[in-house]
Amino acid sequence: MTMTAEQQKTAMRWLSERCGRDGRQMTCAACGRTGGRWDVDDKMVCLPLWSKGRMDITRALLAVVMTCGECGHMLLFGADNMGLV
Repeated sequence: MTMTAEQQKTAMRWLSERCGRDGRQMTCAACGRTGGRWDVDDKMVCLPLWSKGRMDITRALLAVVMTCGECGHMLLFGADNMGLV
């Protein structure tokens, strides 16, 4: 699901408040780089939920993906917590 321009602004503001501008205050858990570039995709990902051992296609979580520019490690942030849905 592609974010609207308003959702992108909201997501970037939310991430900047918590992670610093462009994630520059963050250390990547995978490669250990601090101060590197983090990229934010303009699309939200949909994570299906499991119930009773099966995928429940009627329920899912939306998330924003932030990717380490050095190694590609990805972080997911809940779109609902960010005020996007």
